[in-house]
Amino acid sequence: MGMDDLIPVVNKLQDVLSSVGTDMIDLPQIVVVGSQSSGKSSVLENIVGRDFLPRGSGIVTRRPLILQLVQTKPAPGASSAETGDGASTSDGAPSSGSAAEGEEWAEFLHLPETKFTDFAAVRDEISSETDRATGTNKGISDAPISLKIYSPHVLNLTLVDLPGITKVPVGDQPSDIETLIRDMILHFIEKPNALILAVTAANSDLANSDALQLARRVDPDGERTLGVLTKLDLMDAGTNALEILNNEIIALKLGFVGVSIPAALEAEASFFASHPAYAPLATRLGTRYLTRQLNTLLVAHIKKCLPGLKKRISAKHSAAASEMATLGAPVSPESAGSVVLDVITKFAADFKAALDGTMADLSMLFFNAIQDIRPGEELTEEDIETLIRNATGTRGQLFMPGASFEVLVKKAVAQLKEPAMQCVNLVYEELLRLLNTYTTKELARFARLRERLHNVVSDTFAKCLKPTYAMVTNLINVELAYVNTRHPDFVVALAAMRASSGVDHYASSSTEAASSAGAAAAAVSSAAASGADPAPSGWFSKKKSKKGGSGMSPPAQLAQVRKPQHLYAEHEMSETQLIRELLDAYFTIVKKNILDGVPKSIMLFLVNNAASHVQNELVKALYHENEFGELVRESGTVAQRREVVATQIRVYKAAERILNQIRDWDV
Repeated sequence: MGMDDLIPVVNKLQDVLSSVGTDMIDLPQIVVVGSQSSGKSSVLENIVGRDFLPRGSGIVTRRPLILQLVQTKPAPGASSAETGDGASTSDGAPSSGSAAEGEEWAEFLHLPETKFTDFAAVRDEISSETDRATGTNKGISDAPISLKIYSPHVLNLTLVDLPGITKVPVGDQPSDIETLIRDMILHFIEKPNALILAVTAANSDLANSDALQLARRVDPDGERTLGVLTKLDLMDAGTNALEILNNEIIALKLGFVGVSIPAALEAEASFFASHPAYAPLATRLGTRYLTRQLNTLLVAHIKKCLPGLKKRISAKHSAAASEMATLGAPVSPESAGSVVLDVITKFAADFKAALDGTMADLSMLFFNAIQDIRPGEELTEEDIETLIRNATGTRGQLFMPGASFEVLVKKAVAQLKEPAMQCVNLVYEELLRLLNTYTTKELARFARLRERLHNVVSDTFAKCLKPTYAMVTNLINVELAYVNTRHPDFVVALAAMRASSGVDHYASSSTEAASSAGAAAAAVSSAAASGADPAPSGWFSKKKSKKGGSGMSPPAQLAQVRKPQHLYAEHEMSETQLIRELLDAYFTIVKKNILDGVPKSIMLFLVNNAASHVQNELVKALYHENEFGELVRESGTVAQRREVVATQIRVYKAAERILNQIRDWDV
């Protein structure tokens, strides 16, 4: 395969990829850009040698036209001037038995079975197809029309003709028609594989050329822009465009080519050869030179882009194949039951595996929630002394009253219930999060199965939540039910305090605490058993903390009646300090028990219970033969997407086969 065959190969690619959208693959092509009156359409018709583009006032080209020129074999005895200036013919032309040598015809991609030999009919079909997409009142569209022209008088080329830039809307065109056209042009020319053919009329101000301005935005160095100056024959007498043609005004690395708009190529060549200013450049001017230059540039550009093109198509093919594997094949009625069972089994296994990694920090979660709780931190020395006096009444006291201590302990223990319940809720929410983020390709396909599975698993979590709440509540109630002042750790703490303080008359206070409570202790125990506030009714009122919580403070009425008005004696200060220290010591024991028991209860009653029952619950709820069809029924979106991806795979396979034809070529 020679270099001349590269353009037909890309044309085949363009035809094949049109079914999935050529925007998905950036193909090498030449994009023709120009203002509405720049002579752009005339340049294209001169290259083809036929009048085939719509004519009229205002904007005529309203959709992109992908123009593929295919050189065919000339008629026997035709001269080189009649066959594209002596260029060799391409093997890329179709070997149609109905096509006589030297014949010219056109084909539209949207009419693959229709062969146009009358180019006036080609013009009419372009207009009709434009109107089908845009309406009849000058609307525009970015959906391209693909036209292939077979002729012995052309060189292999691929050109994209875009709507001319206009500034004034007409007909149904929106007020921002200029912006819309510019955006469409930029969409095509900003692609790195696009060569830009910027067409400007020579009798206009080059500095204000719309085509060159747009080209400079995407190609500031002019590396892929070829300038075309039209209407050189219409310039004012005594003026010429030599400085522009010599690349002295605006530098483009591909340079400028000048053309006139004569009736025939021979007349154009004669004009340049006889013009005093253009004669020295005559061999680099005219439509024939422009055609050869475009062919050479496009072939070289295709060769440069080919390796990357192969990689992109291969990557697209792989991505489509991966998506098809995810979508899977349609499920037959016979295999529906096994699909449902596989989904249930896989979910149960994945759920258990996820729990192993997620629940590892449960103890630390609860520890962080309760570590900052300080028992009685809102109590003042005066509050504690008032409590002691209220517990002993008018009698004197030899030992610390047990009721006072129990009230404080139970008040502190009650503070653990809220964070314990919050810990349960956090774990429950984490289970729901795992459920909501879990997905497989089967669940993605079967919306009804996914919905039912989520509902069943959510209900299973909810069923496990109630016994978890009950167990955690019981853990707190167990600690409220009995203040064990004979706990070994508490006895050790008390002994340490006694040794450090040297106060002997409190030696038996811990053992006396439970029995010396009197009426107050009985009231406290009764309240704890009923789940009410462990503080005796009327003895303490709620006091708002800075964070909006509650603490303990003697009610105003009690403070007026029993509140000590004298300065505390030394032994009273010792009492209150000792109660604080004993409260801290006992609360540490309780917190240790709760910190150990709450995570274990959550794991047993909520997490492990849910994990062990979820598969059975799913099978019980979902594995019914009469429901299999409904559960594995695909949504219309999935089936539609499978068809699209299947088409993409077929197209990319065909594109790879076309590219595999190019292995070795003459450089």
